[in-house]
Amino acid sequence: METSLSMWFLAAAHSGATAERLWLLGGMAVALTGAGVVALAAARGRRGD
Repeated sequence: METSLSMWFLAAAHSGATAERLWLLGGMAVALTGAGVVALAAARGRRGD
């Protein structure tokens, strides 16, 4: 039995506009995560100076 969340995701994946929004949202999340990782690495590097 599927949960309502998985049903929503499956329905969203079948509609083109919603699927595009999900891809864009995922891309933004990955980009922001990457920027955060770089910022943390830079901050750690500065502490040693």
